[in-house]
Amino acid sequence: MLRARDVWDEQEEHKLNKMAAMRPIIAQIEGKIRQQAIANSNAPYILTEVPSFVFGYPLFNHKDAIQYLLNEPVKSRDLGKPILTTNYRPQVYDNIFLH
Repeated sequence: MLRARDVWDEQEEHKLNKMAAMRPIIAQIEGKIRQQAIANSNAPYILTEVPSFVFGYPLFNHKDAIQYLLNEPVKSRDLGKPILTTNYRPQVYDNIFLH
């Protein structure tokens, strides 16, 4: 006998498999964030385009992909480490300041 919970779990697993295509997109977004932090640290946001498909991955619903990407950056990859609340600005190394 098939239970409703089993059907729901299967649908959720199928949805997560479709969202596997978001991994390279998330990597691109993280790269843009790093690049923006170095190039223009005062800019509060970045713009990026979400593709409607990714080669080598299953097709996905574009609206679901956008919602997934909006929710994903909120999560912290390092669960044990606190998220930095200060604005980190890389600085050029200068030997004068060491003396």
